[in-house]
Amino acid sequence: MEEGVDYLADERNKAEFDVDEMKIVWAGSRHSFDVSDRISKLVANDPDGQFKNHQKAPFLGLKQKLESLKQTGQKQIHIFVMTDLPMANWTGSYLGSLAKDSDAFKLFVIREEDDLVQETVGSVPPLS
Repeated sequence: MEEGVDYLADERNKAEFDVDEMKIVWAGSRHSFDVSDRISKLVANDPDGQFKNHQKAPFLGLKQKLESLKQTGQKQIHIFVMTDLPMANWTGSYLGSLAKDSDAFKLFVIREEDDLVQETVGSVPPLS
């Protein structure tokens, strides 16, 4: 093969593909693409800036609310977390510290493949 010669240039020029279908392939499935697309639209249309504020001070609002609940003397606060980050990677994070404090908190991890999530995603109408 000669250096600098593109033997596949003609084939590349003839190739056609649907950009939206390619996004689905990259996402892994139609469902994953739909979920990601809905979340992206929610973030883009976030009127009070909740998602933007999370970049500056992650979990600050949650931390304040949980501290307030702890002051009420409640035995154990139940927290539902939806993340694709494995619990093994929570070490040193705020989620990790919540998970360690089992006297005060009970964490329930919700996964994308859980029935509750699947039913909810199916019942949310598209934004567009």
